[in-house]
Order: sequence, then structure tokens, then C-alpha cells
Amino acid sequence: MSYKIFTWLALLIAVVTFATWVTTAYRDFETNREEALHGRLILEAQHAQAEAASLQLASAQKQLNDLREAVERASHLPNTVQQSSDLSKFRVQLGTLQSDTADLKTQISDLRKSSDKLYGLFSGDADRALSVPLLRKDFEGFKTTTEHDIDSVKSDIAKTYDINKWLIGLIAAGLLTTVINNLLQGRRERPTSNVRFE
Repeated sequence: MSYKIFTWLALLIAVVTFATWVTTAYRDFETNREEALHGRLILEAQHAQAEAASLQLASAQKQLNDLREAVERASHLPNTVQQSSDLSKFRVQLGTLQSDTADLKTQISDLRKSSDKLYGLFSGDADRALSVPLLRKDFEGFKTTTEHDIDSVKSDIAKTYDINKWLIGLIAAGLLTTVINNLLQGRRERPTSNVRFE
């Protein structure tokens, strides 16, 4: 009888373990899918920022070219004090625009590098890149669940062993009580041999 109970208990533990593993795997899959979608949104936002920075760079380059042309035209004109001050203002603006353009180029380059890295992560190899951590996480979860189930089964076996000791002790005490009771009743019912019939 205890074998059937143990078999049913083991089957129940196996079903609960499998159901826990399936729900954990599905929850992890959903979490990773949401993270991948979030990463793609970040990638698209960075691409949009890179495009905006490219437009700003194009605008700054156009202004720089316009200032160069103005400086070149001013350098061909006769030298006057007014033109000289305008030319120095243009040169200052030209220097500022050149440094701004260099900064924008650096920022665009950094944005492109980071967006390319993100794109590499979330492109066609995303399933392969996410599958190894998912499997590792599933394995760790399964291992933990299995260890917990083994500990639970061990404690149940120990409880069953203790209950069996008590039951065997009670049965032995019942048998001993029955034997002692029968012995005492047998002595009471025995006729005494001192009685004489005449």
C-alpha cells in the first residue's frame, strides 16, 4: 500500500515539477521577447538621432561653405577697415563652425557605432544570442526545482518511516496487551486442584 502512495506521490511531484518548468520557461521567453522589442525600439530611436545629427551636420557644413565663400569674396575686395573687421568676424565664426562640425562628426560616429552594435545584437542572430542564456536559466531553474523536490521526497520518506515506527510500535503494544490479557484470563478460569468431590 505504501508503494502505491509513494508511486502516486512521485508522479504528482514529477507533474508539478514539469508544470513549474514549463511556466518558468514561458515567463522567461516572454521577458526576453519584451527585452528584444525594447532593444529594437532603442535601436530605432538611435537611428533617428543619428539621422537628425546628420541633418545638423549637413546644415553646419552648408553654413561653413557659405562662410568660406563670404571670406573668399571679402578677401578679393579692396582692404578697408570695415571689411577687415567683417573678415575677422567671419573667420571667428568659421573657426566656431569648424569646431562644431568636428564635434557633430564625432557624435554621429559614436551614435553609428553604438547603433551598429545594437543592431548586431538584435538582428537575425537574436534567437541564437538569446537561446544560450535562456537554456542556462531554464537549466538552473530545473536544477533548483529538482533539488527542492528531492529534499521534499526525502522529508516525506522520513515522515513515512517515523509513522511506520509508531504504527509497528502500536501494533506490538496491542499484541502484547492481548497476550497479557489472555494469560491473565486463563489463570482466572483454571480450576483449583485442591477441591475434592465426594
